[in-house]
Amino acid sequence: CIEIISYIFLVKEISALEIIKDIILIDTVHPFGWYMQCLFIWYISFYFSSLLEQRKQGLKYWGLFMTSLLLFI
Repeated sequence: CIEIISYIFLVKEISALEIIKDIILIDTVHPFGWYMQCLFIWYISFYFSSLLEQRKQGLKYWGLFMTSLLLFI
């Protein structure tokens, strides 16, 4: 909510589509938005790896390796 209000008052020429893209971390407006994108991807990755931890240990590490490889590229 604070981000939306600050965009409306500080950045006058921003569309609703740009605000939505920024909130769901597709195309960030803020210069440090890349950090939020990376953090969000790691949260999702560790959630799925915790689900896989109960089943197969090797698959868990393979998934984390692929996530880190994709983030590096």
